[in-house]
Amino acid sequence: MITTTLRIPEKVLQSLKLISLKEKTSINKIMNGLLIEYLEDYLDSKDADEALAEMEGKSWVELDSLLAEL
Repeated sequence: MITTTLRIPEKVLQSLKLISLKEKTSINKIMNGLLIEYLEDYLDSKDADEALAEMEGKSWVELDSLLAEL
């Protein structure tokens, strides 16, 4: 797994900390779930088909294949 740094406002971070304590889960799991949901929604949109068509022929990995690996 690769790590990265996200810059988010302090109020958002505090909210995530409170939710993670209440839900007894990690912020990492919350963020992963949100990101996966966002990517799935994006792939279901009409714009995603156009974006994926533009990516064909380039060396980028397709988003749907990344989601399949998760």
